[in-house]
Amino acid sequence: MFDGVELRDWNEYVRLLVGLLALINPLTILPIFLGLVQGRARQEKRHISMVASVTVLVTLLSFTYLGGALLGLFAITIESFRIAGGILLLLTALEMMRAKAAARAGGEDTEVNVTSVGVVPLGIPLLAGPGAIVTTIVDATALSSIAHKIAVSLVVALVALIVYVVLRLSAKADKYLSPTAMTVFNRVMGIIIASIAIEFILTGLAAKFPVLTQAAPL
Repeated sequence: MFDGVELRDWNEYVRLLVGLLALINPLTILPIFLGLVQGRARQEKRHISMVASVTVLVTLLSFTYLGGALLGLFAITIESFRIAGGILLLLTALEMMRAKAAARAGGEDTEVNVTSVGVVPLGIPLLAGPGAIVTTIVDATALSSIAHKIAVSLVVALVALIVYVVLRLSAKADKYLSPTAMTVFNRVMGIIIASIAIEFILTGLAAKFPVLTQAAPL
């Protein structure tokens, strides 16, 4: 079942890991997270961090295994979804490179249930947003083997773990990340996302219009 033929090259899974981390980018929402947990007990902060990371895990795992079925239900080809997802990712990247990503708003309400805060807005849509969902569906449907989906699931689990660690250590990280550093980081992540978006669009167009990949006659 775990024959290497059923898996993509290892660098493709590394690319997925880097791409998801760039899209989810837990450092971007640190100001929002710190605002939401301000004044709360350490146990509540830990609980919110856990709920947010579990929300990311469950959301992306759901689309890993059901994303293809949802596309079939609405009669959407993976090529079309790849092109649309690439455009969406490109818009996200342009927004990040303009240093607007950190402006995603999150409200402050100490009366809100701590679990609800972890699910919405932290887990969805600030962390597991449309871009991360699109990327997960596209990569998960690249191969139909169960081994490939398990490999994607492991990448998703690692991303969720990293999200949890970053949120848990955010109180310390906040002391060292200045607004300027956050802006630079967002723009670097934006460049990475833009590169992935272009690859999505080009791959989708090549599949839809094979003539684009044919060499011109000399």
